[in-house]
Amino acid sequence: MLSGFANSTIWLIGIAMLLSRAVIKTGLGRRVALFFISVFGKKMIGVAYGFALADLVLGPGIPSASARGGGIMYPIMQSVATAYGSEPGPTARKAGSFLAIAISQIDTIVCAMFLTAMAGNPLMASLAGDLGVHMSWTSWFVGAIVPGLVALIALPYFLYKIYPPEIKDSPEIAAFARGELKDMGPMSRAEKVLTADFVLLLLLWIVGDMAFGINATVSAFIGLAILMVTSIMTWEDIIKEKAAWNTIFWFAVLVMMAGALNTYGVVGWIAKGIARGVGGIGWHMGLVVLILVFFYTRYFWLFTIEGVVGV
Repeated sequence: MLSGFANSTIWLIGIAMLLSRAVIKTGLGRRVALFFISVFGKKMIGVAYGFALADLVLGPGIPSASARGGGIMYPIMQSVATAYGSEPGPTARKAGSFLAIAISQIDTIVCAMFLTAMAGNPLMASLAGDLGVHMSWTSWFVGAIVPGLVALIALPYFLYKIYPPEIKDSPEIAAFARGELKDMGPMSRAEKVLTADFVLLLLLWIVGDMAFGINATVSAFIGLAILMVTSIMTWEDIIKEKAAWNTIFWFAVLVMMAGALNTYGVVGWIAKGIARGVGGIGWHMGLVVLILVFFYTRYFWLFTIEGVVGV
């Protein structure tokens, strides 16, 4: 019953979420987002690309769409929209609606690009490992980087064409971002240490397993230990991070249950049924069928669980 808590992937998710709190706590995430907006923010579409680049830079170290999108990007986006008098309601189309949709879709793309960009990714890698498919941080990155970058480049432009903001030019936004950066002052000691720690983590996640025999979870523990030794994160900060501890608990239980389904042949039975259904058709149509099956089966299980527990 407790086997899920021995899964290193679960702890990778939890530790990475604790690390993401440091990015928000020190203000480094906000600084990164403001920097890119100050560079690209003269046009409204440039603001969207600025958010995309910021999300791309922060994605590997913040395994939470809510933390990146809600904790860092959304407050800045709201300030940008308010500066142009774009509020929910009749004025939303000035800028706010376009930027809100862009940020939410960008966040989704970045979640798929890195193993540590979303809490569910390591869980999927763990379940794949149970079936003999090994996915490291590097292999995930290599497989996702090209389609991810193409999607990040195409999405803001596509959205700009089908759902354009009423305000196209936004020179004030670049000036606003530069002003906010000036108010923040130079990088603090905590931000510099966190930046160095962030770079070290990326290097360890990319080559640590191959070069030093250090897996991704140990690398995450090293990164957290550095932040604790330098007092950027305290034990109180770690205890108070309820989202991380909730994730560790529930994901450990889910991994245990998924392992049981695999052990008792349920997963294999479903897989064989699907394989028989798509056998003999071209890979293009097969891919479409598998995507639809994936999409609808997740809701089938959700509704089944709701019916059982009466939620």
